[in-house]
Amino acid sequence: AIAFVTEDGPAEILSRGHLEWGTALERLGRYQRAHEQLEQALDLAFTAGDGNLAGSSLRGLGIVARAMGRHQDSYLYYEDALAQFIELNDVSAQTSTLIWLGVLSTDMGDVARARAYYEEALELTRRTGFRYQESFALSNLGSNANYLGDYGRATSFIKQALEVAREIENRIVECLCLNNLGTVNLNRGDFESSFLNYEQSMAIAMDTGHRRMEASASTGIGHSLVRLGDNPAGINALENGIRIRRELGEVHLYESLSILAHAYQKVGDVEQAMQILEEVLGYIEAEGEFYIMEYGLGNYLYLIDVLEKNEDERAAYVLDGAYRELEKACDRIPDEPTRRAFREDVPYHREIADRWQQRPATLM
Repeated sequence: AIAFVTEDGPAEILSRGHLEWGTALERLGRYQRAHEQLEQALDLAFTAGDGNLAGSSLRGLGIVARAMGRHQDSYLYYEDALAQFIELNDVSAQTSTLIWLGVLSTDMGDVARARAYYEEALELTRRTGFRYQESFALSNLGSNANYLGDYGRATSFIKQALEVAREIENRIVECLCLNNLGTVNLNRGDFESSFLNYEQSMAIAMDTGHRRMEASASTGIGHSLVRLGDNPAGINALENGIRIRRELGEVHLYESLSILAHAYQKVGDVEQAMQILEEVLGYIEAEGEFYIMEYGLGNYLYLIDVLEKNEDERAAYVLDGAYRELEKACDRIPDEPTRRAFREDVPYHREIADRWQQRPATLM
């Protein structure tokens, strides 16, 4: 790739070189440099009139933007990529792009739109026989159901995805499925199962050298251990996940840091808990809004508990922000039964709503 981009040549070849270089930089976590290479790849692809290279460059830019916390930009890149692949009638690329549009819709709290993308992708995979994308679509439908608190349906989808991943011997997808299954078990309160799922995911991530999945699995292991009451071991696993994510250049570490602050509070290290919590609140204040985290809005309860235990008046601010984010997420769900289930059947959501409604009158 370096040879391609340091010599004169046809725009198509130069574009491909920049694309490969940008992709390599993204995998190393060098996101700004990756973005620059992918922008050059995109410009050259348009010059060459190569829709496939343009779509691939746009998807690469979407991946980088998401890793840098720019979810709306990422979504727009993927929308443009989808248009390129539809024009080319590249069904395989359309399918994977639809799945990523679902992931980004979930990032932005639009669970109904995410489900529509996953269902469209699954229909395409079953019509065309692309089993790799089928496993991804199934796994993400499972994550979508998990998000809504439908843990039985979530488990069913993810287990189907895991079966396909093992049949096609794709260890990265197997790793993802195990990680997603761990999240479902964590949310349903089966912490021993979630620990085992994340441990299996971690082993595959380390064996394949997939550092982002290693970070995610380590975070899940830490979260499970904290919920099982082993706070020292949980702290070690959480800090390992955070270290890897920082090395990869990730900036949105709300979930890991929130759980870590809670764990330090549990072991009596109040100073460290508050220091970590200040970093999380700094993110929120810089962004000007709250987010639904990887493990759901429940992570804000960790922040609230630490603040309340330290008699910090900002607990009310975090509770109010979490409740407003819950209401916004509910407003994005078009059908009433699903909206009600999202608010009432997910334990964390129910607790946030109850605590907000029971807050002292002076805070209303």
